[in-house]
Amino acid sequence: MARYNASFRSIETAVGPCFEIRATSSDKPRLLELHIQTVSSLASFTLGLGTPAVIGVNPTTSYRVIAEDDTDPLGTTIVATGWTTAPTVPSAFFRRFVFRTAIAATVYVGFPRGLQIEQSGSRVLWIIGNGVLVDASVVVDE
Repeated sequence: MARYNASFRSIETAVGPCFEIRATSSDKPRLLELHIQTVSSLASFTLGLGTPAVIGVNPTTSYRVIAEDDTDPLGTTIVATGWTTAPTVPSAFFRRFVFRTAIAATVYVGFPRGLQIEQSGSRVLWIIGNGVLVDASVVVDE
């Protein structure tokens, strides 16, 4: 298996999906690392990482992961920040992150064994209450 990365800026600040990490029908990537840094300031807000009840439809803004080793094949995992139909709220969250008034507040989360994403499935970072723009990076193993 190979390691891949994607770095991007969110486009949504309202309650709802911030971004979605999407697997293809032929892959089951594992989320190894998640980095989040606030770009703007707000009194406080909460984000949560979970599995959406329904994945997003037709991503309109997306990024393909990039291999850490140039000799590895093209990555198949996609990170989406816009959709024609957004993913739905997870019923539970693997992790919740609470931010207090600060630009450049940073969170790093590692999943040593990898957080599995099922084929054709996804994980979504959800804006639970009052959001701001974030810069984020993910590291996956495919």
